[in-house]
Amino acid sequence: TLQVFICIESPKFYLINNDVTAAKQAFQALANLNNMDLDLENIEISDVGKAKDREQSTKQQLIDLVRYPSLRLETIILMLLWMFVAMFYYGFNFGWGAIVPDMYLGYIMAAVGELIAYVLAVPLMLVGRRRAMIVMFIGAAMSYLVA
Repeated sequence: TLQVFICIESPKFYLINNDVTAAKQAFQALANLNNMDLDLENIEISDVGKAKDREQSTKQQLIDLVRYPSLRLETIILMLLWMFVAMFYYGFNFGWGAIVPDMYLGYIMAAVGELIAYVLAVPLMLVGRRRAMIVMFIGAAMSYLVA
């Protein structure tokens, strides 16, 4: 859970969202992490909003997936995590009769839990996609352990 607070968001994510200041902060944090000196005052980031830089063909994305083992590993891990979360979610939704004596009470509890998750998800997306994913997966795991 400590990763949520020290995890550095990708500068590319900030640049795509036209947040140059946050991108420079991410570059500085990455430079500090690698014990490098980086003079951000003399670095100019231009043409941030170009749409053609954001668009990448499906073919190029698949080539990148094959070319970079770390990207391939992260993709496989996220696919497995997504599958496990979905299986537990559907298991709980279809199995309320075995967990709670009153089936209607179980569905009311599930609805309240969904509402809480929706309300918490919106502000959580403002901290960046990586931290949001970490918090969401940890929250899902903790709620399954509690239930």
